[in-house]
Amino acid sequence: MGTEYLTSQLCDILISHLKKCLPMLADKISQKQTYHRDILKDLGEEPTDPNQTMILLLSHFTDSIGKSIDGKYTYTVMRPDPNAKPQKKASSKGVPGQTAD
Repeated sequence: MGTEYLTSQLCDILISHLKKCLPMLADKISQKQTYHRDILKDLGEEPTDPNQTMILLLSHFTDSIGKSIDGKYTYTVMRPDPNAKPQKKASSKGVPGQTAD
């Protein structure tokens, strides 16, 4: 009898918790889905010709190198995720030629 009661109580607690959390999880999933759809839209259509794709990639690469040399390069393909947790700054300890902040 004790095990059956415990099973019943734990099941009720779990179902109650799921009912509270599922709407929040659905909202988070929807936000992430919208965010990633926007990124995919920014990337454009799927390439069909491998040669044309390679030429396009090389063109973007050479443009990026030229802009980097001129000091005008900005990375625009991916936007930062507004819901992402900030990452800790990497330590430069032990890296030759760098000083710790």
